[in-house]
Amino acid sequence: MIKHPNILISSIILIVCFLFIGRYSALNSAYPDPPVISAGIGEDLEIGDFVFSINNWEWHNGDVVHELIPDYIARYDSDGSSYSSEKIRIILVEVFIMNNSDEDMTVDLSSFAFESGAWHNQWDCVLFEELNKDNPSLYVDIEHKQKVAITFPITMYDDQFTSKDWRNIENRAFSIVLTTYPYKYVLMGV
Repeated sequence: MIKHPNILISSIILIVCFLFIGRYSALNSAYPDPPVISAGIGEDLEIGDFVFSINNWEWHNGDVVHELIPDYIARYDSDGSSYSSEKIRIILVEVFIMNNSDEDMTVDLSSFAFESGAWHNQWDCVLFEELNKDNPSLYVDIEHKQKVAITFPITMYDDQFTSKDWRNIENRAFSIVLTTYPYKYVLMGV
């Protein structure tokens, strides 16, 4: 019979903690946070053969959805009614994408994401297609040395943020993350 079970349990817990810390450190050493390369509004960000830049950044409430697509309901409230436009904020971001190569290329937009602090999201696909009728696909063909404009809708709902953050939502820093590894390329908004 074990005379000191508390010492045995404490020792096992201590060993497990050391093993966890060791593994955590090894993983962070092998996969460190990527260096961040960013550009602001109007600045160019070159990734491979493409150059990205934010041309326009506009804040809207949910009314813009009803103006663009009158019958579209992005979300329902708990009582089954359409979500109030005051509970929705949308940033419409026009991004220029230029093909700097000597051949026609296709840019893949499917991995682009939006972030603000711990909040991350992608765009509303229905709004994306409505805003980009000339290029409604996430795979955009761009002729060599040509530039296209793509508008991304960044949609936010009040319950995704604290009440204090929601009241000051336009003061938060938002960005578009183009790639995350081995370098994190980011277009910074306002």
